[in-house]
Amino acid sequence: AALVLLPVLLFQGRSAFKSARLSMHAARGLLLALGIGLWCFGLNLMPFASCVVINNTMPFFKMLFAQLILGEKVGKQRWLASLAGFIGCLIVFNPTAATFQPQSLVLLLSACCFAMLDIFNKKYTASETVTSMLFYGAISTAAIAAVRAIPHWVPVTTSQFALIGCLGVGANFLLYCLLKAFKYVDASATCPYRYTEFVLSALAGFFLFKELPSKSTLLGSCIILPSVIYTAYMETRATEPEKEETVEA
Repeated sequence: AALVLLPVLLFQGRSAFKSARLSMHAARGLLLALGIGLWCFGLNLMPFASCVVINNTMPFFKMLFAQLILGEKVGKQRWLASLAGFIGCLIVFNPTAATFQPQSLVLLLSACCFAMLDIFNKKYTASETVTSMLFYGAISTAAIAAVRAIPHWVPVTTSQFALIGCLGVGANFLLYCLLKAFKYVDASATCPYRYTEFVLSALAGFFLFKELPSKSTLLGSCIILPSVIYTAYMETRATEPEKEETVEA
């Protein structure tokens, strides 16, 4: 992810990479490395569907942290929309109590790490350039993960390097969109949108791999999509009075 950003030097120069908060980027890297590591550890304990459901408690931690740390006003609309999205997630993956293990609670810690990472991103996106957030976050994560990765490293083929490069581009694009969103809305306002990934994954599976979505996926999507549309509508209404006050001033 960091290497694919180097061509930015040709267009924006070194100023795009300047940062006065390297320690903050190190903390972001630690949170991301911990979140990914705990997620992978959880995958060895439980079925994938159960892991996804537990990890998607992240929006609730994110709203709580946004309220406590950033001082955001998290209204009932955001809580209800996120709850509806989580219910849709439960329907899609349909985890059972039989697959649950107490050790899998490490996934809750993983969700907390991802939630706190978004709080850092929201807090500093106004004072840091997007390029510096992307670059130093990736460098920090790689450096921290290398401590565990190097002893278990295996040779990587050319095709695997190409796939890793694609993952780097995709990760940067994902974070770029998220950082841009944080410039315009509260961190907690983005929570319900997380659940759209299940709907988009089903669409990608259908068009790319000819996989027909299951009934549970369709039913879950019927809950997730209205909750996201409702959130977008309420956020738009909330910004209209601010725009009118700005025009009057």
